[in-house]
Amino acid sequence: MLQALAKSFGVAPDIVSDLKLGPQPLDREDIAVGSHGLISGRDSITAEAAFQHDVNKWVPIPMGRNSVIASPNAAGSAPAFSVFLPKDRDMVQFIVNVYFERLNFHRPVFLLHEFEVALNDLYSGDAQQHDPGFVCCVYLVFALGTLSELNHRACGIDRESRCKSGGGGSPSLSSVNVKTLMPPEWPEHESFFQRALAIKPELRVTISSLQALILLHWYLYTEVREFFGLHDLS
Repeated sequence: MLQALAKSFGVAPDIVSDLKLGPQPLDREDIAVGSHGLISGRDSITAEAAFQHDVNKWVPIPMGRNSVIASPNAAGSAPAFSVFLPKDRDMVQFIVNVYFERLNFHRPVFLLHEFEVALNDLYSGDAQQHDPGFVCCVYLVFALGTLSELNHRACGIDRESRCKSGGGGSPSLSSVNVKTLMPPEWPEHESFFQRALAIKPELRVTISSLQALILLHWYLYTEVREFFGLHDLS
């Protein structure tokens, strides 16, 4: 099929002779919209399993599944559900700042002010519409920001241990559980990713859904690379 396409578009055979289509050894995913879109099958997890939550880490925000939030007593209104967001708002702001200061300028997806306003509306329950694309984006921004901060802290320990390697004062990175570098009440980046995957089947043809797919691709790309030394995430 590749050769046929090359012939149809007038591409020289030598250009495509070495191309290999399909998943490569490190290309374990794709980002097809809908459920079961990832080759790895990780997005087949049920929403119930993804949304199991620790009350010390997560706060539920009730919403309606219809496009516009209606009164719970309104006839024909869609069943309510809850969006689970991190409980620690100070850490939320810190991770949001990490994302926008270190990552967003590489692939501009949001404006900081607009994102913060929408996120605050989501927390307060004032969001006028249930936007699956934005909710998915929120989880992925948290996932990317958390991954960046983990990498930043881990690299800091590594640099310090190398500087003090002769003095025996600082622990080596290999002796540190990297996940403990974040506060215990803050969810792991994989938890945010799983919640984003649970939302993905609800994505619509909207700008926010496109933003979510961009962030999803970014997360999947960074996840399969070597964790330490990710300069674009530090």
